[in-house]
Amino acid sequence: MYKLRYFLLCVVLLGFGCKREKLDDQQFVQKYLTGKWSTPFYVKIDLKNGDTVKKDTVKFKSADTVFFTSSQKFVKHNDSIGFQIDAAGENIAFMTNPDSTWYIPYVRSTYFKLIYSRKVVSGTDTFYYKIEQQFNK
Repeated sequence: MYKLRYFLLCVVLLGFGCKREKLDDQQFVQKYLTGKWSTPFYVKIDLKNGDTVKKDTVKFKSADTVFFTSSQKFVKHNDSIGFQIDAAGENIAFMTNPDSTWYIPYVRSTYFKLIYSRKVVSGTDTFYYKIEQQFNK
């Protein structure tokens, strides 16, 4: 009986002792992305009027390493590019010329994926370009 009371007291103290901090999606994604990631492969798909023109999966022999810093910089090799995550935490915009916005479809404990898509209409033809990049811890 004494052990049960001691256990319940510890649980109650622990529950009230922990500071709860509200975390919105933008903050969560930004904190999650901060760190070192490897990029083992990417997939590039080109469509013309809904038909696949080119589908290319590139697997790197040695995975590239990239960094997302807490000061909102994306570092690959010696290049550093700024980025910004939208309020919903669904898109990441890289500060390049022209700007490129990538969609974040999911974030898992050891990996996440970014997708870039672009639509171009030329005469009667519609072209879709899509790149999927996976990042692993």
